[in-house]
Amino acid sequence: GGAAGGDAKLFETDFNSLVFKLPQDTIKTIRDESSAIDTSYTIQRTFAGVTISSGTCTLTSGGSNETFYGTGLLSGSVVGQHYHAQDAAGTIVNLNTSSPAQATVTVAGNGQSVTIFTGDTSLNATFNFIVTLNVDAKQERVKTLVKNATKAITSPTGTALAYTLLDTSDINTIKAIYDSGNTGNDAVAPTLTVSGATGTFIAGETITGGTSGAKGTVIAHTPATTITFVVTSGTFAGTEAINGTTYTATMVSLAAGDTVATANWTLDNGQRDNFYDHGRIQLTGTAATGRILVIMDYFSHSGTGYLSVDSYTAATGYDDVPAYVSPTSGIRVELRDCIDFRPRRDDGATTMSGT
Repeated sequence: GGAAGGDAKLFETDFNSLVFKLPQDTIKTIRDESSAIDTSYTIQRTFAGVTISSGTCTLTSGGSNETFYGTGLLSGSVVGQHYHAQDAAGTIVNLNTSSPAQATVTVAGNGQSVTIFTGDTSLNATFNFIVTLNVDAKQERVKTLVKNATKAITSPTGTALAYTLLDTSDINTIKAIYDSGNTGNDAVAPTLTVSGATGTFIAGETITGGTSGAKGTVIAHTPATTITFVVTSGTFAGTEAINGTTYTATMVSLAAGDTVATANWTLDNGQRDNFYDHGRIQLTGTAATGRILVIMDYFSHSGTGYLSVDSYTAATGYDDVPAYVSPTSGIRVELRDCIDFRPRRDDGATTMSGT
């Protein structure tokens, strides 16, 4: 035979994804006609850092919608396929064995817990378990659109095509990027000084000048006399009325803010085939000469399990559910037409949520 090489070749890598396209397009909902959730599926979940005392431990599901695979005392074949263990050193522990001792796996009557006996009463250790669960009619994960969030960056990259991290996952859009022009000063957005506000304008809300017709979207309204905003069109002027969705105020003065540098950067929203990573911006134009302030909309996630079209509609409306383009295959899918099991990387952290 020939010489053995050290390279491995992976085939059909486009199947290595947690985004699953449904058979139809333009999906309105995957709930039934009464809006009840009737989706069932099977998953494998990792229970990390489980304490084993005297050879025994118990795993618990996430609630009545999640049940462990099997019923009662499980056969060796079921255990071998659906229940896997790993010790602290990373060594696989075979639960389907009678040597050196007989391990047993027993699912409770309601299916919401499973007791694992390793067969060794002297064992006190920490294991990881990978087990199969059935999930039935469980609430889908929900996305909430956080509007006009801010990220101040002291030292943005000055290298062409290099990236600056935003430490925030699942970014929907960049609203604006401001350049302070001085490395010693933070970048600032435009600011209205107002009086007589009848209430608090909320982040993302559109404000309109009563005379000029200028428009902007609110970043923050705090204190009551200060509104920071992103310019949408026109220029607020004079002492005109500032009209929001519900409340009004009277303009006193305008501070224009720092240089708008949005066009110099391109967004990588952080979506990957198997998880939502932190987003980043790529320098595709002129480098900043100072610190930058990024204004962005992003999705926070709540709950566990899958995402579907029903995860978005309250946050964005049907027409604005985003699409996803795989960086691996280049395939583009509308997320409203998919079942999406990707976890979300926690903002400013390395941990994941949503599994």
